[in-house]
Amino acid sequence: MNTTTCQSVPQALVALGWLIAMSPAPVWACSISEPPPTLFGQPAHDDKAVPTNVVLHYAVPSGTLRFDDPPDLVPGKYALRSAGGVEVALRVTRPVASQLEIVPTQPLEPNTAYTLTAQWQLADGTEPEGVLTFETGAGPLDEAPPPPPTAVIRSYQLQDDYSAECGPHRTGTCISAQDDERLLEYTWLDQNENANASSLRRGSAMLMDITGISRDAKRGCIELRYFGASGVRSQPLRLCGADAPVSDLTDLTLMPDVHCSAVGLTWCDATGKSGTESGPEDPRGADGAAYCPPTAQTAATSSALNAAGSPASAQAGSAAAAPAGSAAGSCSAAPGRAAPPAALLSLFALLLAITGLLRRRRSR
Repeated sequence: MNTTTCQSVPQALVALGWLIAMSPAPVWACSISEPPPTLFGQPAHDDKAVPTNVVLHYAVPSGTLRFDDPPDLVPGKYALRSAGGVEVALRVTRPVASQLEIVPTQPLEPNTAYTLTAQWQLADGTEPEGVLTFETGAGPLDEAPPPPPTAVIRSYQLQDDYSAECGPHRTGTCISAQDDERLLEYTWLDQNENANASSLRRGSAMLMDITGISRDAKRGCIELRYFGASGVRSQPLRLCGADAPVSDLTDLTLMPDVHCSAVGLTWCDATGKSGTESGPEDPRGADGAAYCPPTAQTAATSSALNAAGSPASAQAGSAAAAPAGSAAGSCSAAPGRAAPPAALLSLFALLLAITGLLRRRRSR
């Protein structure tokens, strides 16, 4: 190796290491795989005392329909059998695009366990199955429509320059329902009050902004309905984005977490800031910190960032620690220029060490 080459390699390594270490921290990428199809709805798995005249409601699983499929096409095959192996004839329809309604053509036997099996065919040729069991009660249920849900609506906004691949959106709307275990039908209404989409969810949900805070969001309304066990729906509760108060969360700086539940809209970040706007069910006067349990990774990251003296983009705590209704994913990123992440600093140190070795070799 000649002198010119020996001098240029260390200089190039130092320059590369410095550029990598001092560049703004990247927005962390998410790898979110499509969940396997499942039977989500009611009755749920292991439900007891299901009326013998039950009407089963389930969401159409993602990936089981194509865009050009007919609007009345029912994806998959469905079978209902008693514990004794007796198969029950079913009538399966799609009353709306995103839902399945499964009606036994004859009353079920009382106090009997049943197994519902579904099989779908996906575009990749696989044929996953969904299976659940439930147990009937003493007989049919002659029920009036249930009362409409109780829920409140509230939106939030983070800093204008906030960006994250898999953290919370910069703006969002929390539908805080009183019962986070009960199945709800969410129907989206456009500005002309036409229903344009619906989905099934359990309790509260964090939605995209429907208040018009962000420039690309359009104001709209949501209607919520409960399902009775025999298929009757409640009267709707309508919540509109124009009526939603907005929580200004622009003081959240490092790994913000925003959650929506019966407790209300709760938030926190890795610097310890937290808060809540109460929902219809707040049994313990909860604060946002209760919904952001510190993980070893978050604590270690916070310590490193505090030592560096500047907030940085970093991978947030595990998704398993986040409660349902979270607007955060498995990682997030804070706005602005960030301090070098620890991994990049380590790489820079390694490059410096290589530089030293090359210099010692050249001096021999």
